[in-house]
Amino acid sequence: MAVNGQKKFDLIVNETSLELEEKILTGYASMFDFTREEVRKGWWKYARQFGNPVDMREYYKVKIPSQTTDGNVDLTIFAQTLGEGGTVTFKIGLEEKKYKVQVEELLKVFKKDLYIQYYLAELKLKELEAEKYTSQYESALDDEKYSILDSLTSKKREIELLKDEIRKLEKG
Repeated sequence: MAVNGQKKFDLIVNETSLELEEKILTGYASMFDFTREEVRKGWWKYARQFGNPVDMREYYKVKIPSQTTDGNVDLTIFAQTLGEGGTVTFKIGLEEKKYKVQVEELLKVFKKDLYIQYYLAELKLKELEAEKYTSQYESALDDEKYSILDSLTSKKREIELLKDEIRKLEKG
């Protein structure tokens, strides 16, 4: 359930291909209701946890060292963010088809992580707003207290809904 137009997570991932560096790569795509720049920054931060991302302007190239993949050769993942505004398509792929399942899982985990980070940031903002209502309530006149208390109660509901969204994402 979305709270005041917040971003809504889904785990829909579609098979696709990417045409980069004169190669056709096997991959997956998913829609994000973030801006292109938010997804790009999120991917950069996320990919740094396991590889060395390089911004190629139109796409990212992430080299995963061979010692991490238990192989003889470094693995290269390509990621591309397409679209503008509040809905973008994020594509991820690689040449080695034998890692197709892992790439799909990587996209799902990245998407989940990006939304959790968003919900956590929203949660912090709403908690700060609730604190503000609490301090206003303490110093308000009697006739103002009911209105402030209603606002505080509403904010607390929004906080609980965000916590529920985070719990759902962390479980599944």
